[in-house]
Amino acid sequence: MRVTVEDREAVRAVYVEAGSRFEAGVPAGNKRLLVTISDVIDVIDAADDLSAFNVDEDWPNNQDWPNRVNVDPLENISDKEYGYQITDVVLA
Repeated sequence: MRVTVEDREAVRAVYVEAGSRFEAGVPAGNKRLLVTISDVIDVIDAADDLSAFNVDEDWPNNQDWPNRVNVDPLENISDKEYGYQITDVVLA
């Protein structure tokens, strides 16, 4: 999914690859999918604050955002894991 952020607000999300329920290029209708880099960083902080079972992140030195974060909030509970990958960042 490609999310477009303008003036620090996520304004548009479009599926990049086709899936079982959507075609590539189709706008994502779910507003919960509109996340910014700041939102992803907030997810990391919240997971740490709540003592999540596992927080796995790839955050290069000297970069203001992580490349990837995966959170497993509870041990031994399936399907509660979630994650984000940040690519193709263009700063304006």
